[in-house]
Amino acid sequence: MALSLGAGYAESGDNMNPKVEELLHLYFSSELYAPIRATFSDGELNWSRNYGGSCDALPSSEFFPLGPDESGYANWSPVDSPITANIITKMERCLDFKLPVIFAEFISFKCLPVINYGIGCLPSVDPDHPLIWLEWCLRIQEQPLFLENPNCIPFVHGLNGRGFLCFDTKAGEIRGDCPLVMLSTDFLDAEEPAKASHVAFPTLERYFDILILYLRYFNSGSWRETDYSTWLRDHGEEPPPKLYFYI
Repeated sequence: MALSLGAGYAESGDNMNPKVEELLHLYFSSELYAPIRATFSDGELNWSRNYGGSCDALPSSEFFPLGPDESGYANWSPVDSPITANIITKMERCLDFKLPVIFAEFISFKCLPVINYGIGCLPSVDPDHPLIWLEWCLRIQEQPLFLENPNCIPFVHGLNGRGFLCFDTKAGEIRGDCPLVMLSTDFLDAEEPAKASHVAFPTLERYFDILILYLRYFNSGSWRETDYSTWLRDHGEEPPPKLYFYI
């Protein structure tokens, strides 16, 4: 059973991107919304520092008004984001890249821990550490894979943690958006050995669409009858490329 969302989500503004609102509404109405770890073991701390657009060890205590139970899990609620338009501008100057509008709206709406939306995740927004994604992004860019692909700005880890979804700066801005490419050392042994990146989604907004559609698929119980790619085709939608399911 889905948990009670709490008062925070109901305070959305009139100008919020409708896809961001729908995504969060579907998620908080689903069984995927469940208690998360509020305390970690040493091994989990190391994993958490590198996963999902977050380089912090633990989600903020502000997410857990009641604190963890004996197992270390706790119910959580979103809180207002401290990220302002001014902070967004400074992040863009640091990256020398105009962030997609839908991403800027997402991170300035509500603070959320790293969430598994079933078919992918989005970066965490920490109320105690609003620049956490930017710091993670800059640190990941120091890896050899990114030094060899300077057009790729890491957005979030891949579905299986074996690669990254990245903003493709070489493609240029597309009406306030840009393509997402998959970047992984696994691709170096593919048919094109010199090509480490492959287009995953034509725009970040399309990635949001895929997350939204998955939550509709999951919440309707269709996963009991068919796989997600088949469900998408049956509804006139193109599924993500096969490689996406392996990164």
